[in-house]
Amino acid sequence: MFKLISDTSCDWVKDYADEHDVTLVPLYTTFDGHTYYKEQFEISYDEFYKKMTDENAFPKSSLPSIQDYVDAFMPSVEAGIPIICCCITTFFSGSYNSACSAKDMILEDYPDAKITVINSLQNSASMSLFVYEAMCMRDAGYSYEEAVKKLEALRPYGRIIFTTESLDYLTKGGRLVRTAAMITSKLSLRPIIIMKGGEISVGGFFRTRKKAKAKVERWNGIALSAAKQSKRSIQPEVTEVMTFKQALEYAGKLDKLLLPYECAEGMEKTRKVIEEIGHGESVGIFIGPEGGFDRSELDEAVNAGCEIITLGKRILRTETAGMMLLSVLMYNMEE
Repeated sequence: MFKLISDTSCDWVKDYADEHDVTLVPLYTTFDGHTYYKEQFEISYDEFYKKMTDENAFPKSSLPSIQDYVDAFMPSVEAGIPIICCCITTFFSGSYNSACSAKDMILEDYPDAKITVINSLQNSASMSLFVYEAMCMRDAGYSYEEAVKKLEALRPYGRIIFTTESLDYLTKGGRLVRTAAMITSKLSLRPIIIMKGGEISVGGFFRTRKKAKAKVERWNGIALSAAKQSKRSIQPEVTEVMTFKQALEYAGKLDKLLLPYECAEGMEKTRKVIEEIGHGESVGIFIGPEGGFDRSELDEAVNAGCEIITLGKRILRTETAGMMLLSVLMYNMEE
């Protein structure tokens, strides 16, 4: 038996949380920088979105206070009930730090209290599922220790994939770089947003079929001009946007597939792989998004014949990693 506590990033309405004996600790929201509302206690989700749409207001959030967590923990601590507290990813908020500080304060007076604070690496929908899993474990009779172990193991696997008409709110809130927003605006694209590992990134783009065709024609025109300018005899073909799985299938006809990965080790292996690429061989290079490839994508790539390589100790951005690897290949393969 254990007490389950979560901050309001799980998007559970208070009535539902109360019904299932889950204590919510509110994040704070402000629209004017002065008046702060406790989520789900002083402002509902409907009221929140109504302010955004009707008043064109840009909200800012603030973490729960240490005292908020102390107040949530104490009833269970005094009753001798172990606590599991799930917090929003630390990339988005300091809620986890507040909860840890509250835990440390309580342990000074109650050294035998059992309190586990988990940085879930989740937010919103995936956080909701994370808390739901914890609730199911509690209701199924899992012990405090068993639940903690399983929840810690679940943390890296949550993912949200969604799209939006605009990246304005994500860029204003600092969740996404302005470059991504500028690209989508200039190219009339709608972004596919991916949140995994606690971070958020643009995983791809899409548009209507008619606009997509026109853009591809324009990109190929630019590629032709660039090929002429650099005196290339072969014009690179720019295709339409495709999924990762489609890209792996498309690249199956190439002689060698390379995938730089930030966690790969062994520069000697990378040198050997590149040195073995012969003159005239075709090479496919897979560059991941800002958030990087996840384990399932790496497994797919390896099964498709990709060589996982490293580009060194430094983690490069999406727009520079490809250029860096191309430079290495050109130096190694030119006769």
